[in-house]
Amino acid sequence: MELKTVTLAYFSPTGTTKKVLEGITETIGANSVRHIDLTRPEILSKEIPGIKEGLAILGAPVYAGRIPPEAEERFRKLKGNDIPTVVIALYGNREYEDALIELRDIAVRQGFKPVAGGVFIGEHSFTSEEIPLAAGRPDTQDIDIARDLGRKIAVKMKEIERPADIPELSVPGNIPFRERVNHDNTPPETDNRYCMKCQACVGVCPTAAVTFNGEVITDADSCILCCACVKYCPTGARQITNPMIGRIRKWLSETCKERKEPEVFVD
Repeated sequence: MELKTVTLAYFSPTGTTKKVLEGITETIGANSVRHIDLTRPEILSKEIPGIKEGLAILGAPVYAGRIPPEAEERFRKLKGNDIPTVVIALYGNREYEDALIELRDIAVRQGFKPVAGGVFIGEHSFTSEEIPLAAGRPDTQDIDIARDLGRKIAVKMKEIERPADIPELSVPGNIPFRERVNHDNTPPETDNRYCMKCQACVGVCPTAAVTFNGEVITDADSCILCCACVKYCPTGARQITNPMIGRIRKWLSETCKERKEPEVFVD
């Protein structure tokens, strides 16, 4: 198949998933690249035209070994129309467990034809200056692997005559998927000594959990602990103070020290 157009569709609260998808497209050889950013809550009320040509690349982060429900909800707005598709999951240097096979199955349900997949490492949502967790990733080495995957996909696409010929993509994971882990719903908090009321936290929240009414207000029930508000706060006013998250940070720093590398799957 001739590859003219690539459509990137991603749920990427902290920008790491988007960065990997863009790295893949750098070497894929398409004439044009279209972005469908599924991150912000406004996307739920919008109609998204079906993807009818080229290649699609779907990307999402991994939360405790699964694709977050909020990402799956947004992917359900996509119509694949038998378009060849690459599925990409990003995890924080612990484990990706069932996330990639889950994303593959989401893609199939939406009418896509997965032809390749990959898991990459991104800076963990719970990282901090005191306890860095996969800080700075995806880094240059990761993006080099993403670019190499783009080259492999370009070769694979030339071998495909029609989507019906694409076999089922085999990726690691278990069915049924592991049960979701429900953390104590204590969201990041705002230290008003440093808050400059810029509302950057409001603008990056993927679930509209953060609002502003003279001061920053966070709805604990809507927060998914993506920590985008922490990452993008220019003054460090947004902080995770939950002791449970502190214990998880410490455990991750002790048990997940070894650098993990991306894995790619191209049948």
